[in-house]
Amino acid sequence: METNQTNQNGYSDNLPIGDIFVKEGFNPRKYFDPTEHLELVGSIKENGIVQPIVVRPVTKGTGGFWVVCGERRFRAAKDAGLSHVPVMVRKLGEASAMVIAIIENAQRANITPAEEAQSARDVLMGCGNDRQEAIRLLGWSQSKFDSRMLLLHADQAVLDALTERKIKLGHAELLSQLPTDFQVNTLAKIISEGFSVSDLKGKLALFSLDLSKACFDKTECKTCPHNSSLQASVFDDHIEGGKCANHDCYGAKTKAAMENKKVGLSEQYAVVFFDTERTKGSYAINCQLGQNGVGKSQFEQGCRQCGHFGALLNTSPDQLGKVTEDCCFNLECHKEKVATYQASIKPGPATTTGKPASKTTATDKKGTLASGDTKKPNNEGTVASAAMIPGKVTEKIETFYRDLAAKTVTENQRLMLCLNTFTLLRFVKSSFVDDLWPDSIRKNASVTLELDRFLKRLSTLDTQEIKAFNQRLVRHFLAEHEKSVPISTKTWAKGASEAVNQLNINLSGHFLIDREFLGAFTKSGIESILLEAVNGKGQGFIAQYEAQGEGKKFSSLVKKKNGEILDEAFGCGYDFTGFVPACVFNFMGEDKVTAKVNQPEQVVAIGDAQGTGQLAEEPNGLGQTNQGPLSTDVNNGYLDLDDDTDSPFSHNFSQFEFTADPEDENDDL
Repeated sequence: METNQTNQNGYSDNLPIGDIFVKEGFNPRKYFDPTEHLELVGSIKENGIVQPIVVRPVTKGTGGFWVVCGERRFRAAKDAGLSHVPVMVRKLGEASAMVIAIIENAQRANITPAEEAQSARDVLMGCGNDRQEAIRLLGWSQSKFDSRMLLLHADQAVLDALTERKIKLGHAELLSQLPTDFQVNTLAKIISEGFSVSDLKGKLALFSLDLSKACFDKTECKTCPHNSSLQASVFDDHIEGGKCANHDCYGAKTKAAMENKKVGLSEQYAVVFFDTERTKGSYAINCQLGQNGVGKSQFEQGCRQCGHFGALLNTSPDQLGKVTEDCCFNLECHKEKVATYQASIKPGPATTTGKPASKTTATDKKGTLASGDTKKPNNEGTVASAAMIPGKVTEKIETFYRDLAAKTVTENQRLMLCLNTFTLLRFVKSSFVDDLWPDSIRKNASVTLELDRFLKRLSTLDTQEIKAFNQRLVRHFLAEHEKSVPISTKTWAKGASEAVNQLNINLSGHFLIDREFLGAFTKSGIESILLEAVNGKGQGFIAQYEAQGEGKKFSSLVKKKNGEILDEAFGCGYDFTGFVPACVFNFMGEDKVTAKVNQPEQVVAIGDAQGTGQLAEEPNGLGQTNQGPLSTDVNNGYLDLDDDTDSPFSHNFSQFEFTADPEDENDDL
């Protein structure tokens, strides 16, 4: 192999064709036209490969390279008998390579609209559901992106036919408005009879939309001239039943109703997606029990507080408005939690007494863990946790740790010295030399360490070593440093929590839940926190709330709106003092929970900088609505394209319109 020019994007090379492989299922392009392939083989025999193939090294196995972009050229090169092919080698991970392949294919003129639609969804998922970023990467217009996303309502058989150029884009767009079972049978008739797009469009125009299947408020429809029920009172000839003949109005109302439903679900769930925004294999249904269960405690105290806990809203014509609830959109975490729970409920080994060994950690009479860690495990013997706390909640927890660290760290001279040293290190990092590090921590040390990792490194040193390090930095700053850079504070909350951990501070004496903190959760999270709440006096919130009588039932409380739940939670007289939610402990990391739950020393209420948070005295000086599938008993499940008379077919088509590219509409099959 001879290596040519190297640049920041990789290096060019001329590789043996036997060293290059195609990864099954990787290429967004699923169809390779046989005629075009033969033409490309002939061109390569005559001219060779003009544009190098993009490849990436195989990281596992015997080596070689995976094709990233240029599989058509690679296939043709093999059939043309080439022994070597020009390539551009780039070191890419699986996710990065996939995005590059999708974008490269999406920007080529001969990729089919069906492949474009599937690629658009993949890019959207890779962008964290940011539509504008996906549009920018694809280089498309807003209208083209929206039309390709809506094309995903088409059955896979329709998309395959479009990919294989058996039908036109207009056929696929029109078919995607029909229920799934109608699409496949009607597709077969279109192909066998050779019906044009205009033929199909004319037939669809004859069919009105059934208002009984609508997901929006139909009050305005009662007086609308497009409503067949109103026509029946005036004309002898009319469409039977309540049907809408105004597709645009029907579609606009449906779209608005779906958006409103999504907003409503957002109060209960951290994330809500339309079904077109997620593939079927990108989420799992969260359940407490069964072979895929995560356990009651994990579900209530972990999953329901997680930023990946959400719902899926169906937009397809035959299941419009159906909600799939309690979805987990972090499959890796879900798999881990399921495995942990399933392992915890397996029968343990027998003891010398013949009885099964206990699966939970031993506790003393007061409920303190034998290890000294007072963070209690759940019923299954594991600590419940959330993969990602909602952003608003994280901000409140970060504020708590920042305020608490600022109040208490100044009383500890060693930590003050560590923090001063960190500040100096950040100031001089652009001119820092490794010889300044203490000998015992120099290996793998880096000036880019964030505050929490820096404090962990220095925790192994004695005070004199830290002082000496600090003095070296001061001398370097004065004598050698030429410039400084701004200090980033975005990760200082983690450092603050590490400082609090090293001080072994009793969090129950400083943390107090207030309305602003609890209100940052979704309804599921609020319910989870109240279920978890036990104050420093051992009083549970639910028990005290229901003991008030007068119809005070927790099950009724959590059915109310978020604001009403908060009003009652903070107006019922319950004292949250001494209760620290698991998510606050988890912020420090599961191996850093050392605070003990006992009588409070001081209270820091979570609030804003304008004074909604209050500092107490310091005695110790420390500072679904599911709609059933629509009727499909019409013309044996397909559109009668032969009959020019009015058809009895009536169905709820898709509410959205397509904007087809003019050139796509005119392409021949």
